[in-house]
Amino acid sequence: MQKRLELVDEIFKKFEKTKKINNEVLLSLKFFFPNVLESAIEIVDTLETTKNQKKLEQKFLKGDLNNERVQTNSSSSTKLPKVVLFETEKSKRSFVRFESFSRNTDAYLIYPHHYCSCPDFHYNVINRQKNLFCKHILAVRIASTLGLIEKREIKESEYLDWINQFEN
Repeated sequence: MQKRLELVDEIFKKFEKTKKINNEVLLSLKFFFPNVLESAIEIVDTLETTKNQKKLEQKFLKGDLNNERVQTNSSSSTKLPKVVLFETEKSKRSFVRFESFSRNTDAYLIYPHHYCSCPDFHYNVINRQKNLFCKHILAVRIASTLGLIEKREIKESEYLDWINQFEN
């Protein structure tokens, strides 16, 4: 398994240089993540659409758009995913809060590259060792490389408070 993780890291190093998902990257990721790649890309597409929509809304509010249709998320009944990377000021410890759009779960806790609190991670990654990552971890890695993840800096003292929220 360690060798497979190293190969995945190599794929992401190449991906980070170009910041684009080309056919080589897609085929490589499909080889390592046949069961979750499609779902992860769907999440990334939604994050990208949401980010672009927010840019349009900001331009509209500033008066920079003329006669362009801007839909606000508040009028939509569809719950969109929200992914935020929290990082501490000094030690740079981090976690991701992933608000799912497909389940009634409040949020998943993700330690980038290592852990996700979703049921699929426990069942297919840990227990069955069927996948290297769940779709959430893969989506976070892809979205992070593309610059689609909101980042917030938190104080060291807030880190444990945030983590404890997930346990309760």
